[in-house]
Amino acid sequence: MSLKERKRLLVITLLYSGDSDQGKAVGNVIVRDSSAGYSIYCDTLFYNKKEQKFQAKGHRPYISTRLDNDTLFLAADSLYSEKIVRLQDTFQVLRAFSNVKIRSNRIQGLCDSLVYHGKDSMFSLMGTPVLWSDTTQFSGDTIDMC
Repeated sequence: MSLKERKRLLVITLLYSGDSDQGKAVGNVIVRDSSAGYSIYCDTLFYNKKEQKFQAKGHRPYISTRLDNDTLFLAADSLYSEKIVRLQDTFQVLRAFSNVKIRSNRIQGLCDSLVYHGKDSMFSLMGTPVLWSDTTQFSGDTIDMC
């Protein structure tokens, strides 16, 4: 499978600078990465290819990703992802800000902000988080889940 087949960007307007490897996509933005198993949906996407960062904004941006045999949907007012390099370790961190909602067949949740650490696959829900799984409700100041 070639790189073109694994990553796809659908957008109305794309502004990109090859010199700085930065871009801005505007209007019904859809980014699909079939090799990593996720899609991003938003109105506006700022992307820095060199630093592997993106910020998704606009009317309720969300990400859908495969999780075991399920799909997890994560929506917020703003989504921000960046590559972190620490010593010999490299991993992605995703941050979701304001009015965060997560949903899959097994769990639903609400919180003010969320951080996902790719290093250990840990979700941290902050700001009066609430999670529901089957008939059980979890709440607290912060909820960490793997």
